[in-house]
Amino acid sequence: MANEIEQAFYGPLASYYDLVYRKKPYSTEVDFLEQFIKKNHSRARTILDVCCGTGNHARLFAKKGYSVLGVDLSNSMLQIARKKVPSARFKQGDMRSFRLGKKFDVVVCLFSSINYNLTTNDLVKTIRTFKKHISPKGLIVFDARGPNRGFEHVDFLDEQAALIEKGTNKLKIGYNFVTNISKFVKKKNLPSDL
Repeated sequence: MANEIEQAFYGPLASYYDLVYRKKPYSTEVDFLEQFIKKNHSRARTILDVCCGTGNHARLFAKKGYSVLGVDLSNSMLQIARKKVPSARFKQGDMRSFRLGKKFDVVVCLFSSINYNLTTNDLVKTIRTFKKHISPKGLIVFDARGPNRGFEHVDFLDEQAALIEKGTNKLKIGYNFVTNISKFVKKKNLPSDL
């Protein structure tokens, strides 16, 4: 299935991806996330960028001094990311099931990539995968564009993150980060062992 998606969509898109999203405020998002990281895990040094695409967020995190490893389903996207961010490492993998054998201070899954989980079961697998890769005091942050867009069974709004967002005036309304996984799991009645 992953190879079919790669061949049908992301393979051909990869060479145009950065052109299509050239106006996306990557630096604003990374600046916002860095403030959040510094406030909640001041010693964070390593970032796992899940669904990293062509490495735009990874490049900015690396410039800020973080050690970054990006994971993406698309080898075509990863080829571009490797050229763009030689200081980062990149691995091919599915967000629901990759295994790196390493823990990170921060796991991010940005640009609404969490929405590729079309079922609650897939979302549970993804969160479990994230948790396998997070250090004991680490942070997991993912986002979703707009309320329930394409994902009616999940409300992504994390009130704590939304308050931080409004206080910074850096990101558009409707751009919500989920940062409190325990609260999210409880609110959504997901399995308690997440």
